[in-house]
Amino acid sequence: MLADYLPNQVLIKLKEPALTARSVSAGLPEGLRTLLNSQGAAEISKISDGQVSTGKTQAATQALADPLGRYFLAEYPSTVNVPLLVALLQSDASVEHAQPVYIYRTQDVAPFQPNDPSFPSQTHLNRIHAPEGWTLSTGSPSVKIAIVDTGVRLTHEDFQGRLEAGRNFVSPNETPDDDNGHGTAVAGLAAATGHNGRGVAGLDWQAKIIPVKVLNENGEGNSRWVGEGIIYAADQGAAVINLSLGMEGIDLFIQAACDYAYERGAILVAAMGNDNGVGGKDGRPGSGLPPMCPALFENVIGVGSLDAQGNLSDFSVIGNGADVVAPGEGIFSTLRDGTYGKHDGGNGTSFAAPQVSGLCTLLLAKYPDRTAQQIRLILQNTADDLGATGRDREFGYGMINVYHALANIPTKSSGEQKLKEVLSFPNPAEKYAKFSFKTDKAVEQVEVLIYDSRGRKITTLAGDRGMAGVYITPEWDLQVDGREVANGSYIYVVKVTTTDGEISYGRNVLSVVR
Repeated sequence: MLADYLPNQVLIKLKEPALTARSVSAGLPEGLRTLLNSQGAAEISKISDGQVSTGKTQAATQALADPLGRYFLAEYPSTVNVPLLVALLQSDASVEHAQPVYIYRTQDVAPFQPNDPSFPSQTHLNRIHAPEGWTLSTGSPSVKIAIVDTGVRLTHEDFQGRLEAGRNFVSPNETPDDDNGHGTAVAGLAAATGHNGRGVAGLDWQAKIIPVKVLNENGEGNSRWVGEGIIYAADQGAAVINLSLGMEGIDLFIQAACDYAYERGAILVAAMGNDNGVGGKDGRPGSGLPPMCPALFENVIGVGSLDAQGNLSDFSVIGNGADVVAPGEGIFSTLRDGTYGKHDGGNGTSFAAPQVSGLCTLLLAKYPDRTAQQIRLILQNTADDLGATGRDREFGYGMINVYHALANIPTKSSGEQKLKEVLSFPNPAEKYAKFSFKTDKAVEQVEVLIYDSRGRKITTLAGDRGMAGVYITPEWDLQVDGREVANGSYIYVVKVTTTDGEISYGRNVLSVVR
């Protein structure tokens, strides 16, 4: 679940026939109580006493049903697997509904104000709610971000203690120092050290920075330099690779490099590109530009630019490659001469992209077990929607919201759904059973949890990955620890995680008869 919930409580709503006088006085039906206690010593209480106070006449009051009259709370002394318990409860014949006890928060979080002298000039940070997000995470030195660009000013005070050796692909015998200024500005936006009493604050204050120089003093490079730089960054363990660069067209050499990095778990973020006022790609008047590479690739997060009023910047290229947007005009950052300001005016999708990269490293610091696809899903689900409802070709999923992303407050689908159908065959089973289901998306991980009729988990099966729309059939030999299970009914819960991080549950009953 993306939403937070109490780790030791669940709410249960009984079906109408199950709410007899006996169930009220005893707490819950005996079978349901047994299921709950199989997960620990549950303390069960009824939410409401059934009395409704309305201020109306007695006759009118009696006509009203208590909306909480069929709800019970099960509380455990320690943490339980809440999503699994909810799935088990939903399979009980006496339960109409079961859910976690969700956590609600005020939305007026006091932002963290860093003491960097130039922070007031960084107006983009307040727009994406970075100060609120810093109350949840400021990064981790265990996460690495690669700036694949013109290099980085290695002696800049706002990067000290955080730069790795890096590499120069333009002049291999030299350090990846910046002789243009673009890369230094990009690095500062993603990862300048914040709250250090100096200069500016980047999104991430602790991540290690890998400077990878693939563009020369004129801000130009070639396929070989860029492609080798991406591969190098991945080999150095970069969790996030920022690509504030692009070319008009499709470069299969760069696609191969991006595929290599993605397969090694890296998150790739690229600028959508600038059209210099002649009209964006894919339908704007005056357009004629082909898609921008590498932002157009499926495994790369494409980032567009917003102006100060929240509109899409006139220069921001549009198209299917757009995932999210961030401010990209008048952006204040670190400069090549060791000072601070707006590199070339601070305008461009180049300066929007590193804000997204910095958010990705913050997310990985807070959620280190999340995959690249899962981080991308958080970005999409927590962005502030702009333009047409849902994803569109200009704004993608909308403007990133640092606080919502780090707090896992989705503005769109939570990503957790039920499986449409889970079956087992043969059923009844004698020697083996296969569990059959399919999803609309490619499957990364499958678990089948088997419970006996009293709700006690007896084994967990692991299934194979699968493609979208194809039935997946993990098999059970009807044994636990090498011994055959007894005849009877067994509850099975299938937990499926798709490659983009969505989690689905399905459940059914299997009979074993020999």
